[in-house]
Amino acid sequence: MSYKLSDNVIARIAQILQEGLLLGIDVVDLLRQIEVEVAPDGVELNLTEPYLKRVLEHHRKLLDEAQALQEQSQVKSNIIFEN
Repeated sequence: MSYKLSDNVIARIAQILQEGLLLGIDVVDLLRQIEVEVAPDGVELNLTEPYLKRVLEHHRKLLDEAQALQEQSQVKSNIIFEN
């Protein structure tokens, strides 16, 4: 039996490539972590719910870190320009 990748799997692969470029990380490890299951239609493979939750949590952490770095940078800039 053969299966097609669903749109959410293809979108995740594209997202992984973008993450690799932005973060400078090896995409192979991220691709290996993808978890799929056969869709109810029996034709496509979808991302599993637990995998999607982990990805969303990871993205949330990245956004929090980025915001903290941005705030830290603004504080340093204010100190430089105020002196």
